[in-house]
Amino acid sequence: MTVTSTQFLASVQRLIVAPSNQALYTDDDYYAIGDRKTIDTVVPLIDNMNGDYFVRTTEIPMVVDQSEYRLPTRALARKLRDVKIRNSANIRFDFPKISIEREQIYQVNGIPFGFYFKGDRFTVVPTPTTTEYSIQYWYFLPPSNLIPYTDAAVVTGVAGDDVTVNSVPTAISDIFAAGGMVDFIQGTSGNSCLEIDKTISNIAGNTITFTTGDVPTDLASGDFISVAGTSPVVQLPDAAVPYLVTLTCMDILQAISDFEGYDRLERIAQKQEKSLKALMEPRIEGEATKIINDFGLINRGWRGRYWGYSNF
Repeated sequence: MTVTSTQFLASVQRLIVAPSNQALYTDDDYYAIGDRKTIDTVVPLIDNMNGDYFVRTTEIPMVVDQSEYRLPTRALARKLRDVKIRNSANIRFDFPKISIEREQIYQVNGIPFGFYFKGDRFTVVPTPTTTEYSIQYWYFLPPSNLIPYTDAAVVTGVAGDDVTVNSVPTAISDIFAAGGMVDFIQGTSGNSCLEIDKTISNIAGNTITFTTGDVPTDLASGDFISVAGTSPVVQLPDAAVPYLVTLTCMDILQAISDFEGYDRLERIAQKQEKSLKALMEPRIEGEATKIINDFGLINRGWRGRYWGYSNF
């Protein structure tokens, strides 16, 4: 079930019995409070269940004589879920994190062996001497900030690089004029980002044109195009939306000193949190995760099998 920003707003106003024409909080205030509770409470709770709800991947090529690379700019908490490297034969390998103090030990052959973090940079060891490899980041993409439903374009048709929408909102035409980027958002339950940070090539009427290869292959009618980092729908599992609404209302009631109402909702939130954990964990009930020692004596690990690092 897709929950639009309009529906989220109505749910919050109903729970705190706020008239739609009240002047204390604007719609943008409601969205901003909801965004904050999403990031500081709901996302950490869901992430702690180890269901990989927010995981996505991106890949960048390694450059000869370049050891430092940027992390994904929208990675949650500036952290990675995993890292792998892929060679020109399309074979992927694990890419271990090494200690900075031992970095000099691995400076052999110019073949990428591992990495370490240097501030907000991802440092490959040893420095690549070939373009044969690329880095595959697995990271957590947080839900985008809520915006009014009318600030996003609803997809009505797709023909190659051309996407027809119901109308082009001012927010998107302004982004096009400024050279900014947009996201493609799934219009069905889950409402994940199909692609992020894509630049618009042209807008003609209700048709938005993109660079070849930027339009998601599974983009369909009912999906959305929104300014990068924003969404007209709540990008959380459906079961988590009532909890988010309650948390948002609690912050509002606390701000207006309605402590009785806050206490009432706090008890409801505690029950919702318990129910959410019971419903969402584990994400799959019929299969257990198998633990395999890839670096044991039998498997020898990828180092010995593929790259001849038998001495490590």
